[in-house]
Amino acid sequence: MEIPGPAGPLPMRIYMPEQQSGPVGLYLHTHGGGWAGFDGLDACDTQNSSYALDWGCAVAQVDHRVSWKAKFPAQVEDCFAAYQYILANADTLGIDQTRIGIGGGCTGANIATVVSLMARNANIQKPAIQWLWTPVFDTRNNTASYEEFANYSLTRDVAEAVTRLYLRSKEDTFDWRASPLLAPSVEGLSPAIIWAGEWEILRDESRAFAARLREAGVDVTYIEGPQQPHAGIYGINPKSGQPTRYSRETLPKINALMRQYIGPRT
Repeated sequence: MEIPGPAGPLPMRIYMPEQQSGPVGLYLHTHGGGWAGFDGLDACDTQNSSYALDWGCAVAQVDHRVSWKAKFPAQVEDCFAAYQYILANADTLGIDQTRIGIGGGCTGANIATVVSLMARNANIQKPAIQWLWTPVFDTRNNTASYEEFANYSLTRDVAEAVTRLYLRSKEDTFDWRASPLLAPSVEGLSPAIIWAGEWEILRDESRAFAARLREAGVDVTYIEGPQQPHAGIYGINPKSGQPTRYSRETLPKINALMRQYIGPRT
């Protein structure tokens, strides 16, 4: 399907759970990939199908513009348009308007957070939950964990490269739509589940954003994976090709939380 976007029609795909009775919750997946990767609706097909199965909800993905096609803030504007479309057309789509979540990994978490802030600022219904894993909250890329883990997992050089490709100039790093950690206020933001690895460059900004949410009275679940790298929550053992023990032990807890917010009503 195609939906209206700020720069023209946007392709969007919705995955529906196999068994449904009445309107279902929905997860808007704002995918990662450094704002540049996973172009096209098929890139996250397996991941989106897994979310629908694990959480018992619909999953939507919009094929937003990527950074080598359009600079910031095109990506957040496209995803906010998708969120607004889903809200406005929930009845037609068979979606429970009160159980619409949003989230993604790394740069996708960045976009999801900004969309949530935009929804709050626009005084429209906010997402029921944010799932923000291994997230980018500060594109200034200057925390202590950037120094400590500069050459491990997601490296500082790679992070700097994708940030330069995404933003129009260095000044954009101070725009809260690029660095939501710098938002003037996070009061009234949607509940959030935040996961970060202990051993990754994004750890410190994840801790800082979770602390800001708590101080503002926002319901936040912060999980830091001991000795885990970037994206370790979905880690795969390179020898077996199977999820790591940490992933197998931790994901069920996150899946249970997501089902509470956007899964089938009990």
